[in-house]
Amino acid sequence: MKKILVAFMTACVVFFTGCSKIEVKNEKGWWTDYDECLKAASESGKKIMMIISADEVEKSGETLKQELFYTEVFMQKYQDEYEFCEIDVSPSLIVNAFPKNNIPEAIRNDKAKTRKFLNEHKKGQRDAAKILEKRMKIMATFDVTHRPMMVFITKEGYPIADVQYFPSAQIETFDEIIEYYSPRITEYLTLVETAHNSTGLDRVKAIDDLYNRTSNSYRYHLTELMREIPKLDKENKSQLVGKYLLALATSDTIDATIARKPHKIAQIYEKVAKNKFLSKQEQQQAYFAELYIIGKNSPTDKELKQMKALLDKIILLDPSSPIGMQAASKLEQLNEFIKRREEYEKKIKEESEGSDN
Repeated sequence: MKKILVAFMTACVVFFTGCSKIEVKNEKGWWTDYDECLKAASESGKKIMMIISADEVEKSGETLKQELFYTEVFMQKYQDEYEFCEIDVSPSLIVNAFPKNNIPEAIRNDKAKTRKFLNEHKKGQRDAAKILEKRMKIMATFDVTHRPMMVFITKEGYPIADVQYFPSAQIETFDEIIEYYSPRITEYLTLVETAHNSTGLDRVKAIDDLYNRTSNSYRYHLTELMREIPKLDKENKSQLVGKYLLALATSDTIDATIARKPHKIAQIYEKVAKNKFLSKQEQQQAYFAELYIIGKNSPTDKELKQMKALLDKIILLDPSSPIGMQAASKLEQLNEFIKRREEYEKKIKEESEGSDN
């Protein structure tokens, strides 16, 4: 079962106030807004080279930028092929997004100046909060676990591969990295082209080939392509519709997490599990995902009953499958947990009644 919840990490950019515009490109020619970079790549037809770093706390990223990525030699060598994007995820942006409202002492007695200060303060805070939200989504959907990290991305926004180790900040070393990843990039671009040039069930097959070649961590970025599968194959002739309905549930789960609507997640899996195109094993996966969501915190008595019902459904679908056997084991553990919990609660109640007497 795919990982469905991704830890959010804080991000950083320069804090803009007053009438200043939010920066989308820095003075070195690198985009600092991924969405704007994606638009530029769509227009130029170039691939995207995005580096994610935390310059305030990890100096290796800043060193790479100053000694390699920002240099004229690097830019001239790769600018015809790539749009460049840098995402600095240092911890200061969260401070800028939620700054203290400290009115300078010099203007506290001047209502007009105080009002202007507060308006500019709120504007800057809103701008920083918007950037923070975007950066959090990037951190989540690109599953950043190591920094600095570079991702090669198609002009459509499909991540191809990532680089998480840079031996040095020398252009010759980076050329070797590009040479190493070049066959993978070429293969992936061919799969993308095939998918976009195909129709009907051929397109379903091409999207599936692209999906299978994409890392688990990056399949969220294929969501719009995945949504085409049920529409292209309404009778499930490819036998792939269930697979992609389940994959779309994972994408919807990530969206709900980012939108801070965790209460919707279990409903997503409950709904998809009932679709007629899911195989028994896929239904089991959906119910197991719902089970995990309900039980990941301290479950209430009502939630324990829901968990038992889900385990019963999983076992009934196919008791001999790996998930079915795992569910049977989980059900035994759950029943034992409920039994001990009830015994403990009964004991506490009896002790309480005894002390009252």
